[in-house]
Order: sequence, then structure tokens, then C-alpha cells
Amino acid sequence: MDETLVKAKGLIVEKIRRWDYVSFAELMRLLDENGIEGTGTSTMYLNNNPNMLIVVNGSEVLVQALKDLLRDKQIFPIPASVLVYMVDGYVPDLPLVKRNYQYKKPHWLPVAFRDISKATKRQLTIIASAASN
Repeated sequence: MDETLVKAKGLIVEKIRRWDYVSFAELMRLLDENGIEGTGTSTMYLNNNPNMLIVVNGSEVLVQALKDLLRDKQIFPIPASVLVYMVDGYVPDLPLVKRNYQYKKPHWLPVAFRDISKATKRQLTIIASAASN
């Protein structure tokens, strides 16, 4: 495994465990501050819906690290307010997701990432069912 990706995953997990409810904007900045490209042109979408984006303008390393950590059930996304991203200094220039719908054009779903150990039983059930789809 690439050394940069391993370092990025370690930084991301540490940040999420320490602060909880961490936006991808915070994670982009975290990687940039640690000599790893955090900002780029990569996106990440949710639930097999390529137009429901949860990461916009992230680096390939950031997106791959998040995918790995989600797959390994170390973190999970939870809907967040746009205000979180305003405070963090980055709001993508995309329309917001309003409902679970197969959008024809890209829309942004603001999420915060949490440590899987903080998930409720209901959230764990939803995570498990999403992973099996």
C-alpha cells in the first residue's frame, strides 16, 4: 500500500476520533497542512448515485482514504448542515441534495464523518444495509 495513503488514513482517523463530526473540508485542510495533497479534482458519491456527491474537489488520496476507511467500517458519514462547511471555509458550488433521488446533474450532500464506535444501533443497521447493496 502506498505510504502516502497509509499516512493520510492515519491522519484522518486520528482527526475524526479526536474531534468527531468532521467535514471533508477539514480533512482537505488537514492533509494539505501535513504535506499531502488534500485538494484536487476528485469527487466521491453516495449509495451508487453518481450525482449525489459527498466529497467535491478532494484529492485522489483523500477520496481513496475515505473509501478505504468507509469500507473497513472505521468511519461513517452522517448528514450535516451547510453551516458546518461555511464555518470550515468551503461550500461547493453545486445545488444541495433535497431528497434521496436519482439526480440527472451533480448535487451536493453535506456530510460529516464520525468514528464507527460512536454509531447508534440504528445507524449501524443502516450502514450494514447500505454495505450489502
